[in-house]
Amino acid sequence: MRDNTVGLVVTLVLLIGWAPLTTHAQQPAKVPRIGYLLADLRSPCRSDPFVQAFRALGYVEDHSIVIEWRCADGTPERARALAVELVQLPVDVFVAGPPDGPLAAMQVTRTIPIVFTAVADPVAMGLVASLAQPGGNVTGVAHQVGLAIDGKRLELLLEAVPGVTRVAALQHGAFVRAVPARHVRQQAVEEAARSLGVHLQIVEVDTPEELEGAFAAMTRAGRRSWC
Repeated sequence: MRDNTVGLVVTLVLLIGWAPLTTHAQQPAKVPRIGYLLADLRSPCRSDPFVQAFRALGYVEDHSIVIEWRCADGTPERARALAVELVQLPVDVFVAGPPDGPLAAMQVTRTIPIVFTAVADPVAMGLVASLAQPGGNVTGVAHQVGLAIDGKRLELLLEAVPGVTRVAALQHGAFVRAVPARHVRQQAVEEAARSLGVHLQIVEVDTPEELEGAFAAMTRAGRRSWC
C-alpha cells in the first residue's frame, strides 16, 4: 500500500508540473491545488500516507500545496456533486477513489487530469480506452488489469535477461486455494510461458518458514535442467 501511495504521488507531481505549462503559461506561479475525492465513507476522508509522501518530495500541505478533501456518502449522485464543487474551485488535478469517484470526476471534466486509486479494472470501468493507449485525461493505479498482464511480465523478464529458459515463481498456496479465480490466472501464466518457450516452475508456500525449502527446490530444479 505504501508503494502504491508513493507511485500515486509521483504521478501527481508530474501532472502538477505539467499543468502550469499548458494552462497557466502566462500566469505567475501559484500553489497547486489537488482535489481529493473519496466516494466511500468506509475509507478515512483524510489520507495521512498521502500527505507524508508529498512531504517526502518537498511539498507541505497548506504551504507549497493545497489539498481539498471531499468525501461522499457512497452514492454516485453525491460523488458527482462533490466533483462539480472541486471543478468550480478550481483544482489543478483530481485524486479519485473507487468505486464512484473516478467516474464522477470524468463526468464533470475532460480537461483536468484525473488520477484514480486502486481501481480493479480501469478498462472494464470505462476509465481508459486501453492499458497501452489510455487516452483522455485519466490515469492511475490498477490492481487487476486482466490475465494478459502476466504474459507481459514474462515478456519483460525475457527482454531484461535474454536467454532465460526457466523461470521459478513463488505462490501463496492458501490464497490460491481460497480464491478459485486464481486458478484461472495461474493457467493463463502457464499458457503464456509455453508460448514464449519458457519452462515455468510454480512453488507454493503457506508460511514464512517454508520459504527456505521453496528456494532450495527452485535451485535443485535449475541444476537438473543443465544435466
